[in-house]
Amino acid sequence: LDACACGRLQDSDNLISETRKKSDERFPWQVLLLNSEGKGFCGGVLLKSNFVLTTAECALLHSHFQIRVGAGPNRTSGTGKIMQVSEKHIHIRYDEDTGENNIALLQLQERVECDSYHLPVCTPERDFAEHVLIPKLAGTVSGWSMEGDELQGEELQVSYLPAEDCKQILNTSLTNRQFCGHLQEAVDKRLAGGSFLVTEYKGTWFLTGILGSWPLEDTDWETLLFTNTARYMIWVKQKIK
Repeated sequence: LDACACGRLQDSDNLISETRKKSDERFPWQVLLLNSEGKGFCGGVLLKSNFVLTTAECALLHSHFQIRVGAGPNRTSGTGKIMQVSEKHIHIRYDEDTGENNIALLQLQERVECDSYHLPVCTPERDFAEHVLIPKLAGTVSGWSMEGDELQGEELQVSYLPAEDCKQILNTSLTNRQFCGHLQEAVDKRLAGGSFLVTEYKGTWFLTGILGSWPLEDTDWETLLFTNTARYMIWVKQKIK
């Protein structure tokens, strides 16, 4: 059995857990970006044992940073491993003004040793993501909310919001590399950039989207605008071969 098999939640005794994970546990692919003082400033998601996906905006905030991957029960950081980033790959077409292609890959100096607290998420094929995972299933946004100057682990349930509705609500145009979600319950916490959307399908968790800092304006606390990560998988695969 591949210890780094993606997207499967495991119990501590290594049984594959078919049930939704306990609400007080973070996903084992959840990543926190730390600045040189060790303070968290953004989120990310583990794609392979030595690659993390985050936003371009986050990756450009600090010239040097580390990441902490994985977290144990009850949101403690005790089992999180601190890893060094060896290289940043910012999407070449990232546009700061429009927020388009707001995506970046971080290469780690070493590989994460996989276990039930440290695992990569699965990345779906584009058709599967766009026809099944995104429109048909609710997802979980996993990320970090601002609590004073500390970041707290946060999870929100999201359902798909059709593009036309989203354009009207946010009064913006969408590219085919973006999609929207609607929060199932209102929240009054700001999310740091690099929070991500995952969807479970038959016991496996797939990455479907990544989020810039949210909300964009104070006007809308229910609508989330995601970068459609499946549209970037060719770029990702080129970088991580």
